[in-house]
Amino acid sequence: MPSVPGTFTEIDQSLIRTLFNRNQIEEGDRKEKNAFQVLEAGPLDGIPLIIITSSDLNGYEDGRKNQAERLEWSSDSKQILVDGAGHAVHWHDPASIHAAIQDLLHEIETRPLTV
Repeated sequence: MPSVPGTFTEIDQSLIRTLFNRNQIEEGDRKEKNAFQVLEAGPLDGIPLIIITSSDLNGYEDGRKNQAERLEWSSDSKQILVDGAGHAVHWHDPASIHAAIQDLLHEIETRPLTV
C-alpha cells in the first residue's frame, strides 16, 4: 500500500496539535454566535464579503445552500471556489487565501470614494 504524501502527514500532525487548543475550541464556540449577530444586525450594506469554499465540498447540496445564504449577507459579496482543497482551504491551498486578500485590498484601493 502506498504511503501518503508528506504534506498530508504534516496536515494531520497540524490538526492533532491544534484540534483541542483553547483558541480552536473558542473559535468553534463563537462561530454560531457571531453568525447570529450578523443576521440580527441586517445586511452588511456594501461591506466586502468573500466566501472561499472548496469546490469538492461545494458539491454537497447543504453546503451550497449554506454558502448561498451567506452570500446574501452583503451586497458586495462573492464566492471563490478552490479546486482540490479540503474543508480547511487555508491549510490545503494557502496561496488561494493570500490571492483573495491581495485582490480585495487592490480592489478597495482602486475604488472611487463615496460620500
